[in-house]
Amino acid sequence: MNPEHIPNDSVGVLKLHPVSDLRRRAEERLKHQRAEGRGQRTELETARLVHELEVHQIELEVQNEELRRARQELEASCAKYFELYDLAPVGYAILGEQDLILEVNLTATKLLGVERSRVLKRPVTSFIVREDQDIYCRHRKRLFETSAPQACELRMAPRGGTPLWVRMEAAVTRDNEAGPLLARVLLSDITERKQAEKALQASDERYRLLAETSEDMIYVIGRDDRVEYVNTAAARALGQPPQNVIGKARADFFSPETADEQWRSLQKVFESGEPLSNESRIVFPHGERWINAQLVPFRREGGKVTAVMGVSRDLTEHKQAEADHERLAQSERLAQLMNCANDIILLVDEHGSIVEANERALGTYGYSLAELRQKTVEDLCTPESRAALPYQTAQVETDGRAFFEAVHQRRDGSAFPVEISARFLQITGIRYRIGIFRDITQRKQVESRLRESERRLQRVIENINDALIIDDVAGRLVYANRKFFQLFGIPEQELDSIVLEDYVAPEWRQELRDRHDRRVLGKPVPEHFEYEGLRHDGVHLWLEVSVTRGREKGRIVGTQSAIRDITERKQAEQELRMLSGRLLQAQEEERRRIGKELHDSTSQELAAVVMSLSTVEKRLTGVDEETKALVSDCLAVVERSARDVRDLSHLLHPPFLEEVGLLGALRQHLEGFRRGNGIIVNTEFPESWARLSDDAEIALYRVAQEALSTVRRHSGSPTVTVRLRRTDKAITLEVADQGHGLAGGGRRHDGPDVGMGIPVMRERLRHIGGKLEIESSAHGTTVRAVLRTREGRMSAECRMQNAE
Repeated sequence: MNPEHIPNDSVGVLKLHPVSDLRRRAEERLKHQRAEGRGQRTELETARLVHELEVHQIELEVQNEELRRARQELEASCAKYFELYDLAPVGYAILGEQDLILEVNLTATKLLGVERSRVLKRPVTSFIVREDQDIYCRHRKRLFETSAPQACELRMAPRGGTPLWVRMEAAVTRDNEAGPLLARVLLSDITERKQAEKALQASDERYRLLAETSEDMIYVIGRDDRVEYVNTAAARALGQPPQNVIGKARADFFSPETADEQWRSLQKVFESGEPLSNESRIVFPHGERWINAQLVPFRREGGKVTAVMGVSRDLTEHKQAEADHERLAQSERLAQLMNCANDIILLVDEHGSIVEANERALGTYGYSLAELRQKTVEDLCTPESRAALPYQTAQVETDGRAFFEAVHQRRDGSAFPVEISARFLQITGIRYRIGIFRDITQRKQVESRLRESERRLQRVIENINDALIIDDVAGRLVYANRKFFQLFGIPEQELDSIVLEDYVAPEWRQELRDRHDRRVLGKPVPEHFEYEGLRHDGVHLWLEVSVTRGREKGRIVGTQSAIRDITERKQAEQELRMLSGRLLQAQEEERRRIGKELHDSTSQELAAVVMSLSTVEKRLTGVDEETKALVSDCLAVVERSARDVRDLSHLLHPPFLEEVGLLGALRQHLEGFRRGNGIIVNTEFPESWARLSDDAEIALYRVAQEALSTVRRHSGSPTVTVRLRRTDKAITLEVADQGHGLAGGGRRHDGPDVGMGIPVMRERLRHIGGKLEIESSAHGTTVRAVLRTREGRMSAECRMQNAE
């Protein structure tokens, strides 16, 4: 490492003596000892001396190792100092008395353009531009007077280069308490920043010149609604010099209405931070002007909008030119309409005389233009229509325009209806009435046919067997046919006094109200359903409804409903369900009787046969092997038959169901199912279970039987999971497999391909107020029986699902 790079306070930390000097001193010390008479030693002293010398040699070796390690650390420290000091991105220097440069790093020498050796001991002022010498003198004076850190910006002239702008930051220090005051100086090159500031200043000056010479009004409004800047054009528009406007409240220069409208626009820019453009009429001291304003947000650090700059342009002359162009275009359009329109167009003066007419008018009335100019509008009307003409003219005078119908006549005397649109028109300062006359003969014929069709449709609606109603989005009745009043026994009255909910059974009202709300909001709702209604006399009746949404211009405005009385059908269905229930009950009783008969009679007889055949088999002696094998086969067949009869007896009438209830019966049945079919059975049963009614336990048990039978026969699943859950609202039994699913997949399976099992399960549950759900896919089938826990009538939701 170059020694000149090592700071002064680092040199001399360790002073190492040369080896020759140490040897010389040791020899001198030895001679001195011999001169004192200590040259002759005994063997013991010699041995002790050798020992001390060996110890001292080891100590010297240890000290030598420590010295080498200290030197390495010193070299590392010097390298780090070189990186931090000499290679720093800014220049460092230490100035002594008379501003001499005592120390300087490489960055400072590059900044000054001079080698380090040629910088040291030179005054720093020799590198400062002459014009900036005073800046440095004041800086140095403040530094040593206050002993506080000081900073200044000045130009320094490196050798052979252009002057640089440098920021000089200095602080006072001493090498020791008695030493002289020194200045530690930090030098930063700020030439680029100065150039940018100069360019920015020039740019600001150019923009200010542009703003001041612009014909547009340019201004800046702060958040406090005060004017921060206006150019000459804006001040001239306000009738004030710029100094009388800047700093004043914006609202002081405008009417309250205009000031409020402007503030709303400014607030939008302050809040949104987005530019805004608008046009408005503003009253200035020299008159009213059309102004187009472009508002742009000013942002400070952090992105907050602190002011809004506006550029307003006077559009008055442009608007006037547009108005002139529009008047010219209006005249041209009028001419085109007069010549090309399919309707009759007549231009009439204030006395009612015809001034101009288009080709359509000439062809329709059969007159020439000269002949029409000799007539008035009254001459073209039939005698019956002339009586209304004064009132129609007065309407045009009052409202400026009018629409009405009349009957006109042609030259040959034939009459035809017309639809008239009349209004006033200014042409070259003269006031005219222009009328557009449309022949509505075909429309009148269509309207006549339409009215006749409506009368026929009304007769059909009034005589149809279904009640038809129309209601609005709020559920208020708008229309009802005669059958509606007959169906509900309502006396003929005003529709406004009828509340539809009064004719719905109380338990259905909330459900129908929710459906109506979803329907008018455009949400999916079934269009066909059944519900229980209420006649005026309190009699309940079942109704079938078809509902569609009523729309106008794509917007839902209400619903139309067709209501049919299905009370008799419901009664027949109820009787059929009762019959089905009795059949199920009879079937269950027959199963119980057959199961008991098989258990008490057939099983016992087969058991006796098994015992007899076993006795015969044991007593067979002296017979051939073929006879023994025949007896053994017979015994096996009878034993298998006895087991099958016992299993059939349990299937027909499970005794466990009556003895221990549903949970125990299911466990026993699942154990037999697992043993007999080799299918893995997983169960999810509650730890405790309260007994249900006999009908509920039998229904759920039969559902489990049928579902497991389907798994065994059709699913091909290696496993089956049976779950039984009970909540405050329902009891759920699930049988799920991982087979190939039912044919067709999907959620509902009621078709003829599924056999009688599923319909019988569904009918069993429906008979006790439950429902059957089946979910099937290629990954398996889940049969779910849901039975409500509360007694009484089925909830409206459950009944609605059944009705759909």
